[in-house]
Amino acid sequence: VVDRLNLQAIVPSAQTLQEQSSRMHLKKLKTVVTYWATRQIITYNVPPLAFIIAANTNVNTGALINLYSDLQKVAIEDLFNKS
Repeated sequence: VVDRLNLQAIVPSAQTLQEQSSRMHLKKLKTVVTYWATRQIITYNVPPLAFIIAANTNVNTGALINLYSDLQKVAIEDLFNKS
């Protein structure tokens, strides 16, 4: 299904996200929320990975931000299992 999605239509370019986060002074935050058309784009900075999730604006933003701790656990477990 993901292969058939037109990601360029869903997710703005990294440049756009970068410019928006710079303007909003959110660079140091672990989670960045930007709005684009009818979607909210949440970027989770979990070094060395970055997760980007696009959701409709009617999805609870707070719940999506809370995913950060879950993604952190997943990333840590995954990296730990690979080492």
